[in-house]
Amino acid sequence: MQESLLKTILFTITTIILTITPTTIVRTILLFIDVSIYWIRSIYRRISEANTTTHRLKRRLKTATSATEYSLVAFELDNLIGNSVWKDNIVSRRYDYKLIRDRVYAMREVRICGDVQRVLSLLRASLLRNFGGISELALYDRTFIGTKVLIEEYNYEMKCCVKSIDESFKISIQDKLDFFHDAKTTLGCTALCLYGGSLFGMTHVGVVEGLIECELLPNVIVGSGVGSGVAAIVCINKWVDFKGLNYDKTKLLRKGLTIETYCYLLNVIENVGDLTFKEAFEISRRVLNILVYPNNKRVPRLLNYLTTPYVSIKNAIICSMGTGVLKDECFIEGFEKCEFYQPFEVIEDIKFSRITELFNVNHFIISHSRPYLKPLFLPRFKILSRLISLEIKYWLKIINYLQIFSINKWILIDDDKFNNLMIVPQGNRWIIYEIIELLRSEGNSKYWIECGRRSIYEKRTLLETRMRIEFILNDYYEKYRNK
Repeated sequence: MQESLLKTILFTITTIILTITPTTIVRTILLFIDVSIYWIRSIYRRISEANTTTHRLKRRLKTATSATEYSLVAFELDNLIGNSVWKDNIVSRRYDYKLIRDRVYAMREVRICGDVQRVLSLLRASLLRNFGGISELALYDRTFIGTKVLIEEYNYEMKCCVKSIDESFKISIQDKLDFFHDAKTTLGCTALCLYGGSLFGMTHVGVVEGLIECELLPNVIVGSGVGSGVAAIVCINKWVDFKGLNYDKTKLLRKGLTIETYCYLLNVIENVGDLTFKEAFEISRRVLNILVYPNNKRVPRLLNYLTTPYVSIKNAIICSMGTGVLKDECFIEGFEKCEFYQPFEVIEDIKFSRITELFNVNHFIISHSRPYLKPLFLPRFKILSRLISLEIKYWLKIINYLQIFSINKWILIDDDKFNNLMIVPQGNRWIIYEIIELLRSEGNSKYWIECGRRSIYEKRTLLETRMRIEFILNDYYEKYRNK
């Protein structure tokens, strides 16, 4: 009886308070309670799962040292938490599953029947990176590896159809060459952009190593700042010969760079020697692009074997780092001497449109050596984190637009205007003391290289969907062109 009376009194008091309190305050209180409950549950879940199999597998993912190890752990984790059920269910509003399903059935049928002309027709109509929405990020953020089974079947069927064209005796060699050339041109190329880097510049090395391991390294590579040195090393050697350089360690920082990064760039310049952009292209058949930021508009900003074929790569790297970083004087052969800004001092960063015009690039992989940006690129299915990320991006753009403070030029690239895939390596040491100790330790470069490599493992399925058919078409084109 007393308990019932107490409940009645509490209910009456609560009703009165809610009645006399303004609606705005009530909503604010309810929102605060809702957010508090969410975080309490999240913290409790993390504590309760600290020693579970799921948590142990997630820890193994964060320390994986190879693509094979990462894939095995990710598959096990997906099966454990039920993501495999989501993969098997082809229905989703994120992509046109009916179109993809019908196209898979049609390609399989004509391929088995040997109708080569029909296969050619279907392939030409399917040469889009985001055909039917299969490259939407939301389809790859849900799982640790893989995506919808239907999308994987579509990718497999595309490979089989291209292979059937190669093996067919009903088409002449010239017709095959024409088809692969047209298909390659229609699909376009991918460019890897290694942007900036000072404290965390060695993540670019990890990104390149990860792409090489997964056999997904593009032929067009763009470098800026520390990224220009990494790009140069890749483009003067065959990718199978790419190895990280050894660095000396004497002190923490030098001219805004970690001493390892500074010594790395000096070693790069020594290895590059007097090679020009044209000579580098002839060695590796990879297109090296280096971005520089002169204060003279007569000096080009995008350097490559087409715009500046006889310019030394060594001087381009020095200029890309900015005046006074590697050398006090910077110059580009054949152009007026001028000052060069450092990458973080300018707003206009990557010449997307110019690169597209020169090399038919319509897909950019941008490696940002700024791990603190990772929260801004969280998976879209984490609603609260995504809302916070979008709000931060919005206000940063407003601040930059009003020119109150040009923050956008040194922490963000607007990825909404271009067909981009942002790669932001994620570290797990964010206490200031730990970061300083890490910078002083011998394992600093190794740690950030591994972070860069794992960032590729996380995006491997998406990269396969967007890029694998491009590489296959290019291989067949080179095969028939050399006949």
